[in-house]
Amino acid sequence: MLSLTKLQSGTLIITGTHGTVLRSTNAGQDWQLQATPATDLIRQPVQDPATGILYASSRAGTIIYSRDDGQHWQPLDKFTSASIKSLALDTQQRMLLGGGERLIRIPLLH
Repeated sequence: MLSLTKLQSGTLIITGTHGTVLRSTNAGQDWQLQATPATDLIRQPVQDPATGILYASSRAGTIIYSRDDGQHWQPLDKFTSASIKSLALDTQQRMLLGGGERLIRIPLLH
């Protein structure tokens, strides 16, 4: 397990290695493994408060997103092959990706 995130809905998401995403809708009593297009380490997801869309990055530069509280995950277009170490959302509807000595800005989904 790499991270535990509580979503606006109260759903809990755990991310980890090998593309692992676990999801709980009952405060952690039961967990379901969710399929993702990622195959490596998934870092802590971030939820857009305006749309509810959940974004997560992987060590291999993949960005995945979910529109349904982490049930289903899809890849975004590949923006970099560099390891993404940090993902944040700004107030101008952009995602900021940090990796190594680079900062990448991309627009959020609507």
